[in-house]
Amino acid sequence: MIQNKANMFTKSTKNSPSNATFLDKNLGDITKASIYSCCTLCPRECRVDRENNKLGFCKEGSIPRIAWIGLHKGEEGPISGESGSGMFFFSGCTLGCPTCQNIQISATNRETLGCLYTDSEIAQNMLTLEEKGAVTISFVTAEHFTPSVVNAIKIARSKGLRIPTVFNTSGYMKISTIKALLPFIDIWLWDIKTLSSPLAGSIFGMGNYPFFAEEGLKFLIDNTKKSDFECTHPHGVLVRHLVVPGFIKESAEVITHFAKNYKNSMYFSLMYQFLLPKDLSKIDNRVAERLKKSITYEETQLLEELIYTLEIENGFIQDISEKEEEWRPDFKRINPFPDKFAKPLGVL
Repeated sequence: MIQNKANMFTKSTKNSPSNATFLDKNLGDITKASIYSCCTLCPRECRVDRENNKLGFCKEGSIPRIAWIGLHKGEEGPISGESGSGMFFFSGCTLGCPTCQNIQISATNRETLGCLYTDSEIAQNMLTLEEKGAVTISFVTAEHFTPSVVNAIKIARSKGLRIPTVFNTSGYMKISTIKALLPFIDIWLWDIKTLSSPLAGSIFGMGNYPFFAEEGLKFLIDNTKKSDFECTHPHGVLVRHLVVPGFIKESAEVITHFAKNYKNSMYFSLMYQFLLPKDLSKIDNRVAERLKKSITYEETQLLEELIYTLEIENGFIQDISEKEEEWRPDFKRINPFPDKFAKPLGVL
């Protein structure tokens, strides 16, 4: 039975695999410094020397900048639980969508928000969040800091971290970066924003986005066991799709594609929290006009009926009645989110 985003509607039984050899095969003896000194972590392959503060598309150096750390209850039930997920919102992004709700910290022309953290400091904050009741540790938009995330998790686990780790990604990732993370991530929150190259080009400026999003999912289905979000230690892949106003047909294509290829191994989350960006200047005018529309009740019913018809039984559907302003964080505040959703680490 399909319920809202906070509740699951299925069961599965398998345990997650051990992928401990991937990091060694992928990175060998390569150091963090050498990775950042000629950065090819994301599909853009900027090849800049981030160790010496030469900035590529993500506009970040080699030391992780984090805009917010705290307990957050706004994710799917198994991720947030009763007390929340211990979340790290990283500054910068490899995709830089102008429609992103976190555009304050993801846009290429953003002001500098957040503080720099060493790997050891990130690890200690992970342990503190676990002590404060976090049921998972979530890394949000951290693709460009993958070596630091890997090292921080290794440190935290060596000091007793027990709860699952979550990697929240746009899906714009290279296989080599996924391989490096695979032994250290329990849950993948993987976006499929669109399978339309023209739409990806118009909104994200990267027409090759669907290729990398799909390639990454195929790799994960071949290298992870069947997802299980009801067991003691949840694990697996949750594919997320945000419905974009004016592009319901494209959402139906994503749902149909998921049903055909992934429904027996992964979970699906349908989301409605699209926020019209304040600046539409970087988006094609014809696309921008369509984005100004509101998602209708009839359109939500069409998509949800498609989920039923295609027998996608594992996943979540977001309540469209949730207020828009609750999903537009302000990272200039100590708590960017509504108090009912989140608490900063400093006040826990």
